[in-house]
Amino acid sequence: MLDMRHEPHPLHPSAEPLGFLIGTWRGRGSGVFHSVDDFLFEEEITFSHIGRPWLLYQQRAWSAADQAPLHTEVGFWRMVDGDGIVNAFIALTAGVDFSEGRLAGTSLELTSRLTAMADGVEQVLHLTREYLVESDTLDYLVMMETDEQPRVRHLEARLHRVVWAPGPKVSTNPLRGRPDV
Repeated sequence: MLDMRHEPHPLHPSAEPLGFLIGTWRGRGSGVFHSVDDFLFEEEITFSHIGRPWLLYQQRAWSAADQAPLHTEVGFWRMVDGDGIVNAFIALTAGVDFSEGRLAGTSLELTSRLTAMADGVEQVLHLTREYLVESDTLDYLVMMETDEQPRVRHLEARLHRVVWAPGPKVSTNPLRGRPDV
């Protein structure tokens, strides 16, 4: 019997075009937002998989000045078809974003199709995320429009892959006798 705690799942064929993203990426970036001073941040992004037709996405950022938490996102990225179309379903700290884009080699541009923000926070109307991976370096640019500011460069960062992993180790739930996924 296969011990799921020690054997990673193979990457699902549908997720293979996104496989170059798998791993943990860390680095620094800069940000602009109209209601705060321009800022520098440090960041970690992890893409992983459990053998399903999507990648798991986790992002967290903190201030480069004082290490205070700034932002967190989690979600799922999946290929739609063989034409390079990608969907990203992302939960933000104050809302959700559904984006769609096109993958070209190791370059990806995602554009928001639907955003929904919590009451009482500035409403994000449009996001564009551009990613480029070359070897173990991931560069990205995020453009953002809100109900209080026009479309502007919001974030820009360069991250380096610090961990490459084919997939997480999945534990078996002893009550059900199958992997906990």
